[in-house]
Amino acid sequence: AWKIASVMKLMDIDTSDWQEESKIEGEDPEDTGLLREMAAEARAYMEHVVDQAVTVLKHRRVSGLFTTPKLLEALSEKINLWDAGIRGVFCGGTTMAPQYVRFLIEEVLENRIGFYPTYGNTLMGLAASVPLRPEDSFSVTYYAPQPRAVLRVVDSKQPDRLVDYDQWGRVELTTLTKEFFMPRFLERD
Repeated sequence: AWKIASVMKLMDIDTSDWQEESKIEGEDPEDTGLLREMAAEARAYMEHVVDQAVTVLKHRRVSGLFTTPKLLEALSEKINLWDAGIRGVFCGGTTMAPQYVRFLIEEVLENRIGFYPTYGNTLMGLAASVPLRPEDSFSVTYYAPQPRAVLRVVDSKQPDRLVDYDQWGRVELTTLTKEFFMPRFLERD
């Protein structure tokens, strides 16, 4: 159930074209039905959040946003972000593949609004990205807030093995502060 909730929370899948008889690999039909219901609820909630943001942007002076990629895209479909006064976006979420980052910068933000990818959680704080440049093919590289946090990318199936540079894997976080030590925590997303 946590897998389904996590997926729907992030809205990283499109369930709009699912057929009634479709089945998700590894899930039973009851879970598939539950996933459809959760998808509808997640879409409705996302619409509600976007509508609230549009209302705020129409009536308040806001120049910076903290949001997820999917919410940013949905918001841009309802309001022109530049005309609304937005000049910078801190954006974090699991959908940060180079092609999607390029889409956000060029199409959603029209190359006029600053885009600052971030990665973070309450265990480590915020990891900033190096400045994005087209010659880097819109690939996001994060730097953890050293020395209190160290990020590594490990093999999803064998977390004791690092993946090669420029390969996909799972984020492993080690946090050390005066009050807290969390070694080799595997991020869920």
